[in-house]
Amino acid sequence: MQGREWELFDACRVAQRLEAYKGLMEQNPPTADAYYNAAQIAARLGRPSDLEAAWNRLTTDFPDDALTRRMALERASAAFKRKSWKSAVAYATQAAKSDDDVVRSEAWLVVGESELKQKRQKPAIKAFEAVDAVAEVEASVRFRALAGRGLAHEEPALGSELAALSVVMLTVADPVGSRLVRSLRQLS
Repeated sequence: MQGREWELFDACRVAQRLEAYKGLMEQNPPTADAYYNAAQIAARLGRPSDLEAAWNRLTTDFPDDALTRRMALERASAAFKRKSWKSAVAYATQAAKSDDDVVRSEAWLVVGESELKQKRQKPAIKAFEAVDAVAEVEASVRFRALAGRGLAHEEPALGSELAALSVVMLTVADPVGSRLVRSLRQLS
């Protein structure tokens, strides 16, 4: 095919996808599967308003459906990539209500990582711990949650507590405490 033929072929594919989107959105009776597929088509076509319309119908008509939770995780991941941490937390929290262990564990991971990006260590730690509470977790998700929990524990507390401890220990001139402070400094 030549350049013009590709353009026509591509235009036909877009038109077919738009027809499929409209058909799915107008399906009677509506189903979660139809709205989910319509949202996928809108995303592939780069039509954010149509994607939002499908998402709104999905969450309104089928708030507890597995596909709603899966799409919430997809939206959380997209928000995280855009560095929209608060949106990522909101969508991932919704996805974390899923009955599917994979969706739930990944959702809690996104919550934890997003909270960590916002320097909110306590909610991040709780989210990372929630990953551990899920029965079936992929190894990569479990390791990322473990690493995130370590970062959340170490980040703010170590610096301020170490500084306070060093002032106290140096003031008291306690040889054991001074060795402890030096050891802690080497770790940080």
